[in-house]
Amino acid sequence: MNKYVPKILVAGDIEEFKSMIGNRPANIVGNVYFFGEVNGQSFNLIKTQTILLNGEIVSLDILKNMVAAFEFDYIIFNDYSDFRAHAIFLANNVINLSQILMIDTFLYHTNKCFYSFYNELNLYNVLSKENINSLLDFDSFLINGKIYSKPKNSQDIKIDILCNEKQSAYPFFENVYDKIYHSITDCCLRHYDAVLFTAEIDPENLLLKINETFQMADKFIVFIRFNSELNEIFKREEIKNFFDKIRYFNGINGRWYVFNKRNSENLKIYVVTHKKLSFEKLPEGYAAIHAGRAISEELGYQGDNSGQSISELNPYLNEMTAIYWIWKNISTDYVGIAHYRRFFTLDESKDFSEEKILTAEQAKSLLQKYDIIVAKEEYHIYNLYSFLIRDNGVKLSMLALQLTKNMIERYQPDYLDVFDYATKNGVIYKCNMMITRKYVFDSYCQWLFSFLLEAEKEFKKLVPMDKLSTLQKRIFGFISERMLTVWLIKNRLSIKELLIMENK
Repeated sequence: MNKYVPKILVAGDIEEFKSMIGNRPANIVGNVYFFGEVNGQSFNLIKTQTILLNGEIVSLDILKNMVAAFEFDYIIFNDYSDFRAHAIFLANNVINLSQILMIDTFLYHTNKCFYSFYNELNLYNVLSKENINSLLDFDSFLINGKIYSKPKNSQDIKIDILCNEKQSAYPFFENVYDKIYHSITDCCLRHYDAVLFTAEIDPENLLLKINETFQMADKFIVFIRFNSELNEIFKREEIKNFFDKIRYFNGINGRWYVFNKRNSENLKIYVVTHKKLSFEKLPEGYAAIHAGRAISEELGYQGDNSGQSISELNPYLNEMTAIYWIWKNISTDYVGIAHYRRFFTLDESKDFSEEKILTAEQAKSLLQKYDIIVAKEEYHIYNLYSFLIRDNGVKLSMLALQLTKNMIERYQPDYLDVFDYATKNGVIYKCNMMITRKYVFDSYCQWLFSFLLEAEKEFKKLVPMDKLSTLQKRIFGFISERMLTVWLIKNRLSIKELLIMENK
């Protein structure tokens, strides 16, 4: 909940100020006049450097002391002629110009946090110094500012915004933001170099926001006003435990803090196999996993039959039993899926060579720019239905697809239209191969297995398995391969496509 209530020194009559702002929250700390006479004694900001502060004529030094102690956020003028006569002198001698506002500017620009034009400019400098190439503006800070396009040194920074659907402000969306999201669920699988928090809330709620977006970024940028409650955040154990380095950049009336997350960035790419690999040694960062270990002989690799497991379903689900095991039993920053004879490569040729296998470091480098690495998109002459008919016949294929659709409608109804769209054309990201951050992988698995296992179970109730060929029994393994395409379309991830080399 936004707790920001600006501390205001009113330049003019307080009652007039209150009537002009209506219900807008404001903590009025006093009022000041810069020119006039009271009880036969004159005061003049510019000529004598005296002012009327809370009914008493005092030296300008008193106001300077208040500024130094951060006793107020803004001086707000009721009257434009008064503003015009005194604002420049105040800006040159007392307080930053961005803290001297007319009342209409105050109402427009300071609804969520302390706002300063210079802080906004300074933020772009922070982004440059911290090598931030992608940013999520969580509190819609920039849309409420005064910079209508990215500064020259920040043109290449990708900035997305989380904002209310009804909110619009030309030309910000065209010149500042790349994508607009209306809820955190719309972008929770995206990854950014940093998430920006600017709305002033209490430490507990800031920690909740950080926790909500923790997987999404390597850094968190927070503006903390001097003397605000948020300064207590640095005493929290969560900050000490999860961030290994905190830097700050001075701003107006506060600082930009950059929290760097502790991150081991360990990656493991699992090579799914049901037979001995042809390699003596897999590349660094790769590990073999024996799919269907529960019903086959030992190969000497990690099996998919320990912990939480569906290993015995391998004859029906193919590599999905290994993927399930990785989802349920592995904790790592990045995770990938390859096959015993299929590997990603950066090379432009599919000709297999061990030296051309995508390295773990290459994969992590790509995932600084993209959300997921998958096989290069292919267009097949067969859509999913036609593909299944080719090997399984009409009746069996129709049943399996209908059961899948029924379960999606029951457990993942938001995906139904995308399922229809994706399964009726021949575009596919094949082989269930991917490399991504573990939380993205987990989200995919949670979605997929929520309906796939139920559909496969119902299928077995309706079809005698002993009457099916080995290939026909694997029909849900083939269906699962197309589901990655469904999920990617729905979630609109930033995709890096790579060729797959096949060791034949």
